[in-house]
Amino acid sequence: MWEPFGTAPANQKAYWKSGSDERSTWNILSTCILTLLLCAYTSLHLNIPEHGKSTWYQQLGKKALWVIVGIAAPEAVAFVAFRDWLFARNFETDMQALLRPLHVDSVNSKNLEDPESRSNKPRVSNDDGDAEDSQSEIDVRRASPDNTTGAIPSSDQSAPRRFHWTRVHSHFALMGGFAFDTSKLVVNIFNDNRTRQVLKPSALRMLARREPDLLPDISEEFILDKSKANGFAKFLVCVQAVWFSAQVIGRLSTGSPVSLLELNTFLHALCCLVIYAAWWNKPLDIDEPLLIDMSEERRSKICAWMMMQEKL
Repeated sequence: MWEPFGTAPANQKAYWKSGSDERSTWNILSTCILTLLLCAYTSLHLNIPEHGKSTWYQQLGKKALWVIVGIAAPEAVAFVAFRDWLFARNFETDMQALLRPLHVDSVNSKNLEDPESRSNKPRVSNDDGDAEDSQSEIDVRRASPDNTTGAIPSSDQSAPRRFHWTRVHSHFALMGGFAFDTSKLVVNIFNDNRTRQVLKPSALRMLARREPDLLPDISEEFILDKSKANGFAKFLVCVQAVWFSAQVIGRLSTGSPVSLLELNTFLHALCCLVIYAAWWNKPLDIDEPLLIDMSEERRSKICAWMMMQEKL
């Protein structure tokens, strides 16, 4: 009679049967190939694609190229990841120093210490005809370059910022996360008919120093929500890399034979751990940057001046 659940043993007692003590070729190949693909593909955190180059086949081709580079030279990807981590750390320090006085807690404490500063208001014209400036004239002059120094005059008042600048913000900015959008302007500022300009770190530092209100006040959670990264998936890949590395180290320490494929995969696993450590806070697979609307007159003048000064 056909047994749908298998044939029971003759003694009606299930038992555990261990496998062979020898490693088969399939075991070595499957383990190494799986670890190689996981390390080379999942560890990649590419930058935001350029405007107009975010189609699925362009992104697939770009990622396939980086996977090939990661398999052929994993140390190159590890170097790029370490360089991004170093730049993000330094950029985080600079932006925190520039934006710290604008945080809500800092502004509140400053107002408590200096109550007279809250009574400073822009001058308006009076009935006697005194030469005092209107608010619109103040805004235009504030957005215009300084004729003597060639710099953007800083804003007299900036809205308090709710969220602190973190390492996630730095990685997001360095991967092209902030961009000027001029699509609503009647006359395009840029010469090559493009309507977006990704902000470089130097441009972001200048905005933080002179016009911090142009920088979007976004939280770390907002950026991570755009990211497709999963902390648990990263953890599983790291566990696989550590487990494979521990196996190879154990066999080397006992003098057991290790194949060349296993040694190559072992080096890939080590590079994968370095890459994940460097890119742990970097968002993954974001297709579009956060656009800063430049349709307002003051903002468009600032954008035009920064472009003329080659700050963008």
